[in-house]
Amino acid sequence: MSTQRNHQQGSGPTPSIREIADLTARLRTLTAAGRAVDPAERAAFLTDKTALLDGIPHPDGSGGAR
Repeated sequence: MSTQRNHQQGSGPTPSIREIADLTARLRTLTAAGRAVDPAERAAFLTDKTALLDGIPHPDGSGGAR
């Protein structure tokens, strides 16, 4: 279940608490599945995680937090 943000680094709104909680819940589900996790779902999660992190402003004002 991917909820991709389609987010460009440094643009758009800061991720909401709900988006962070949803991503954390997906991480728990993937962790529980262990090695049996669907590779496509894992890849979608990593893409969504990157998009979410890129939406968090860096303290110096530049783009994402990564």
